[in-house]
Amino acid sequence: MSQSSIARSSIVMAAGTLTSRILGLVRNALLIAALGATASGAADAFNVANMLPTQLYNLIIGGVLNAILVPQIVRAMRQRNGEELVNRILTAAGLLIAAVSAVLTVAAPLVIMLYASGLGRWQPLAFAFAFWCMPQVFFYGLYALWGQVLNARHSFGPYMWSPVLNNIISIASILAYLHLYGGYSTGQDPGIWDASRIILIGGCSTLGIAVQALVLYIPLRRCGFRPRFILGVRGLGLGSMSKVALWALLGTAIVSLGDLAVTNLGSRAVTAAESAQYAGVVVPSTTMYANALLVYMLPQSLITTSIITALFTRMSEKAVAGDAEGVRDDLSLGLRSVAVFTVLFAAGIMTLAGPALQLFVPSISREVADASAPILAILAVGIIFQGAWFTTQRVMLAYADTKRLLAADCVVGGIAVASCLLAWLLAPATHWMMLAAAGNTISLAAACLVIIPLLRRHLPDLDGRRILSTYARLIASAGVAVVVGVLVRRLTGPADGSLTGTRALDALVIILVTAVAMTLVYLAVARVLRVSELGVLFRPASRIVLALGARLPGGLGRAVRGAGRALALPASAPAGQELPGHASVPVVVPPVSSVPMPGAAADRIGMYASLRTGGDTMGDGTPIGSGRYRLMSPLPATLPRILRHRGKDTILDRPVTVLSLTDITPHRREVLEAATRAVLVEDRRMQRVYDVEQGNPAFIVTEPTVGQPLSVLAASGLSPSQARAVIGEVAQVLDACSRRDLHHLNLSPDAVRIRPDGSVQVCGVGIEAALLGLEANRHDPLAADRTDARSLVELLYFSLTGRWPGKRTGIPSAPRVGGAPAAPSTLAHAMSDADADLDALVTQTWGPEPPDSAAQVAALLGSWDPSVLPRPEVATHEEAATEPEESAPVAAAGTAGLAVAAQGLLGRLSALAGSLRAQRPGSAARTARGSAPGTRPDAATPEPAATAPSAPAPAEPTAQAKPDQAPSWSAPSARTPDPAQPQDDRAASPVEPVLSAPPAPAPALAPTPEDLEPEEEVSQEDREASRAVSRTTAMVLVAALVAVLVGAFFAISNLLSLANLKISDEDIPAAKTVPTAASAASEDSSGSDQADSQAGQDQPAAPITISGAQSLDPGGDDNEHPELAGALIDGDPSTSWYSRYYASSSMAWKQGIGVGVTLAQEAEVSAIEMQGTGSGGHVEIRATSPEDPQGGTLLAEGAFTEGTTTFEFSATTTSSVVVWVTDLPTASDGLLKVTIGEITLR
Repeated sequence: MSQSSIARSSIVMAAGTLTSRILGLVRNALLIAALGATASGAADAFNVANMLPTQLYNLIIGGVLNAILVPQIVRAMRQRNGEELVNRILTAAGLLIAAVSAVLTVAAPLVIMLYASGLGRWQPLAFAFAFWCMPQVFFYGLYALWGQVLNARHSFGPYMWSPVLNNIISIASILAYLHLYGGYSTGQDPGIWDASRIILIGGCSTLGIAVQALVLYIPLRRCGFRPRFILGVRGLGLGSMSKVALWALLGTAIVSLGDLAVTNLGSRAVTAAESAQYAGVVVPSTTMYANALLVYMLPQSLITTSIITALFTRMSEKAVAGDAEGVRDDLSLGLRSVAVFTVLFAAGIMTLAGPALQLFVPSISREVADASAPILAILAVGIIFQGAWFTTQRVMLAYADTKRLLAADCVVGGIAVASCLLAWLLAPATHWMMLAAAGNTISLAAACLVIIPLLRRHLPDLDGRRILSTYARLIASAGVAVVVGVLVRRLTGPADGSLTGTRALDALVIILVTAVAMTLVYLAVARVLRVSELGVLFRPASRIVLALGARLPGGLGRAVRGAGRALALPASAPAGQELPGHASVPVVVPPVSSVPMPGAAADRIGMYASLRTGGDTMGDGTPIGSGRYRLMSPLPATLPRILRHRGKDTILDRPVTVLSLTDITPHRREVLEAATRAVLVEDRRMQRVYDVEQGNPAFIVTEPTVGQPLSVLAASGLSPSQARAVIGEVAQVLDACSRRDLHHLNLSPDAVRIRPDGSVQVCGVGIEAALLGLEANRHDPLAADRTDARSLVELLYFSLTGRWPGKRTGIPSAPRVGGAPAAPSTLAHAMSDADADLDALVTQTWGPEPPDSAAQVAALLGSWDPSVLPRPEVATHEEAATEPEESAPVAAAGTAGLAVAAQGLLGRLSALAGSLRAQRPGSAARTARGSAPGTRPDAATPEPAATAPSAPAPAEPTAQAKPDQAPSWSAPSARTPDPAQPQDDRAASPVEPVLSAPPAPAPALAPTPEDLEPEEEVSQEDREASRAVSRTTAMVLVAALVAVLVGAFFAISNLLSLANLKISDEDIPAAKTVPTAASAASEDSSGSDQADSQAGQDQPAAPITISGAQSLDPGGDDNEHPELAGALIDGDPSTSWYSRYYASSSMAWKQGIGVGVTLAQEAEVSAIEMQGTGSGGHVEIRATSPEDPQGGTLLAEGAFTEGTTTFEFSATTTSSVVVWVTDLPTASDGLLKVTIGEITLR
């Protein structure tokens, strides 16, 4: 697959799932048309035979694969001989799966008799289908194995989209069957099913699964992995997780007993339907139960899985780290976030069960739909419990407690079996599948109750009061919505074709009208009941409604915009992100540092801030590699010939740092090998290496740096106990790395940082040594350890005295006594007799027997208390001067200062900027007076440049500290914000330096957001999950909006036509909204001499007459607002042409868009002026015809300038000019689109 066709974000992957689900519904609708629905033995025979491979794969292989093989594949990919190890695992697993599938295929009749003993005369047909379908077990396993290898290499698109091919093949085979043999008719006999029919339905079903798996071979080869047949798995550690896997396998087997009971009950329903007792009566069986399950599973696959998957990784990490409170908070957030959707879907599907079946299975009769609707309605009630069960189950799996989870699995399987047995014994056949559905719902509800005491074994509490309160209010809101839905259903009547002429379209109209009414009522009532978790719905909905209102005319547009503003929730912390168990802490905003700054730098930072306006979309940034990571903005280089970028992990939605290797990067192979080993180091005190890509381009993904470097903290003064603790922690990190054959060898004060929570972060382990070639000489295996040990003692000396025991640029040297540095106690008066061992360690290091490893240094340091580690309460000027990815805006204009402010939702950045500008002058002075007690009196006075230390590497944005590790804070100089001002939901991100700043050992200090905003730190902790929720929310809302627009299109068109209203208002060009010197002059260009004098420029050449203009979209549908092209040459800058807006500035597959202007006659052109333009992007000015926009002569190229963009070039004779945009700018409204008010050629 080409790179452009591979999904580059979780939204694209979710689109693959959605597409597959939709095609699956189409496939089932066609299958029912071909084989029938109720009382059809052929349909039940095929459905049982086709479902068995999936169930048996999950039962026999799926649990073992997920518990043992998948983790081993991920680990093996990180090792040097990873491809060979993975091929050994794949070979062993493939042989095992092939053997199992062969046995199941031979034993297919026995399996059918076990799962569907009541098929009667249709059982031989089920045997025949099973022989063709059972090999699917092998291809399901191969698909899972190869998919995990792709995932380990961060290629997610093929794995998510290959099931689409399976559904296409199945749909094609069923269409061929319908063409050859026609549709289903009642009273069919098993005798008509010859070999050709069985192969066409059963064989093509297996062919689809085979193609779904085998097509993954292509992306595997393209990503650099070559599957090979290699035997031998001894020594791979596959038995280390056998106990966990066995308990998981047993639990899966018990749950599968419920499926076994349901399929047996359904098969007996088919036999009962053919008896005289139920003649003329609709008896639902396995087929309709399976179709009801498809609708029932949609919320699970599209909503619950998307949200909880983002939380599961975090819960697993916290469970391993022993952070039970963090797991509890994630569980609470997950349950409440999922409930917002599951409660709404449960109410909607329960109310619209009948029309939903008629829409998704249009071939069934109304009587069959009415008889089967109760099945779906009862299943719908279980959607709420299913979401809660799935979430709580993930907590148990995070703790690998599959043994205790078995108790809940027994409840699920036991109740399902009991309900089916009681239905068969006590109820008529018409109610069997309905009671089976009731058993499914009851089993999930009971499992949720049983798992509560199991969770309490791992968590201190379950935040039950808040969870139950949220569920109660959401269910109350849903109850009102159900009442409204029932009333609307009565008004619309049944889906019998009386509304539109066909039952399926009637069902669509009923669903659209009722669903919209129920959703609005649900949201309104929940808003009245103060359900704060609805922020995940209201915030995206508010943005969508506001955008819609901006395009509607007059009073209608104002009303819609007012509704959008009303939807926006108050600016409070998102649900689930409060400080658990603690009172709320008032949010305070730190004062703005008044450090002067060159105007160019301020302009650049302002540009970056404006580029972020408009929301944080998945389209931001430039994709790299497989597309999982995006480059957001460049960072200052700290390593030779390696490019550093701030990046984003689009899967986990977290900030990262991307180190890009070039062809001239020295020791390239060694750097990649060192980074690969660094991935395996799990000590959180080391700057984590998340991923290594060894292809082209080669890059390394790391955790962003955060906090303050040791160079700054040492200059401010560290106590001996703090210095001991810092160096001791660093020594333990280097010891852990040494066990992976990793060394630093370039340890400096800037390589050690102290996070805001007081923990250590050691940066550059392994990578710097490999890049600088410091490990090239390996004749002495202990040399690297000794080097790191000596560096540790040098850092200790510097931390104690502020001087370097030798020579180091920018740091004063320590005095020498007898060829060795003076004892630290002679320079650090804070040292006491208790610190004599530190003097002894320094003496030993410069003596005949220095310490030979980091472990020995840690031992010689003795014991230390990690709680005394400094918690930085200040930020250096360099940290405050970094470029934002999602940072606060910068204080404007001539006194361009750097604002350290709370990082928040991008939609509220302008409000935050207003609060920052409202601060009084002199805050920097108050900051200096309110500095930390540990700051020396001379800390604010910079030393001469000759003695100043080198500027530390700037910190990058990262997740904030956990609540229990939040730093203490006191902010005498901080101003409490106006309560009326909206506050941001995240802590401020420092800004990377854009120009070099004079180095200083102790620059003016200002409070960090980590110290001043503890409540926002908790918000940052939940950022990954809340963004995953927001992405899913946006998808659901957009899908609902599209459905509503399709259903109401004709009505709205007629209303607007009758009222003689325009579809949309004309956009105000950027020249009017963001005035510049040039655009201000152009406003009065109708002949005013005063405007020319204000521009301060010489009289330009006479403009060239333009006779025509047109929009250009050769790679699309030629619909980039061609009706507005005349505004480019109408002489009125207040009218403008604008393109559609895009999610990505690169416009995905398009090579570009633009506009072309035709001259009245051929003339020499030497300049072009475009008014009303946005900023950024890339535009080419070409002397060519509109028919060939990328040809001709390239006259000029560059970025757009906010307001007016002008290019001058060598005079060229031409009759037409094309403005060709290859990278979209950011318009004044924050959207990625092209806006041009007027084009003038000279």
